[in-house]
Amino acid sequence: MASTLARFARVLLLAALAFVVLPAPASAVNGLDSLGLTWGMTPEQVKAAHVTKYDKKPRSQPDGTVPGRLLMTKDVEMFGERLEVALYFDSSGLSIIRLEYRRPAQGNVEKLVEWYQPHWGEPLSTTEREQGRKKKTWSWPWEGVEIRSIRDEGKIQYQRVDFSQEVREEWTRADAMLCSILPMTTGCPFAGSTCPQQDSGYADGRREQEWTLLGSRGELSCTYTGYRLQEMRLIIDRPREKTSKWLEALLLRRIGTGVQSREETGNTIKVENDWADHQLNLRVDRKALSKKEDGSWTGPVDRIRLRMVLAAPSDQVDLIPPTQ
Repeated sequence: MASTLARFARVLLLAALAFVVLPAPASAVNGLDSLGLTWGMTPEQVKAAHVTKYDKKPRSQPDGTVPGRLLMTKDVEMFGERLEVALYFDSSGLSIIRLEYRRPAQGNVEKLVEWYQPHWGEPLSTTEREQGRKKKTWSWPWEGVEIRSIRDEGKIQYQRVDFSQEVREEWTRADAMLCSILPMTTGCPFAGSTCPQQDSGYADGRREQEWTLLGSRGELSCTYTGYRLQEMRLIIDRPREKTSKWLEALLLRRIGTGVQSREETGNTIKVENDWADHQLNLRVDRKALSKKEDGSWTGPVDRIRLRMVLAAPSDQVDLIPPTQ
């Protein structure tokens, strides 16, 4: 009898440990399954299944969505937080499920950040300041989740969570665009399509073009000698913080961690990541404006430089024969 009870106790303990240590996998609509919403639903389909009201001119309209939104009359509760549900649509149907606090000052979106972090890792976080206004964003764009909080003169004005097909698609587009300038060693499906390693139609010199990534404009140059690519260089001055964070995350997910170095000189911080196996180097320059708890300095991004330098022409393998 005692051994049976002991075995039963062990089973209960293992079950309890499994429940505590191994949370269910998170998904973009986790906690909203009971609403019966699926991506691509039309407004008519949503209205047939739920009681909603139409908001013709919302305070904010996400990029890529058609004007207006549907508000569900019934709030939802997630992790002890009571939230209003707003639905946005694009030309293909439902694309964003937005959760907002009716009384922003009484909520705390960081509870949701803390819940998702064990599932998806450290979020990409950005902070934008303008006079007394502070906008903080946490995102896992590969999952299509973005959380935002806005403070004005220290007081919370707005908090929301987006479960968004738009964000996920933006991440996919940025990945494809970055892949087009990366070397074939990275395994990218579009590697080398913008600056091919050998171009039979371009013998010598440098080609330059404007290049926009995630709303930040820069210049991309491809330098050739003897029909072979010698250097690819992308420079973006005064980029958005989002561009910097997403670019670093895309490279990390594509080719892993590089060798990082950091240099603080005067009012400038230079952080470099080097991937020698791929002949790639990323340098991010920041203005040193605020001191962190560990004593180092940080500030807004001033310049991004992504550079690839290939071997000398005599050391390269012919990919295609140059035209005669």
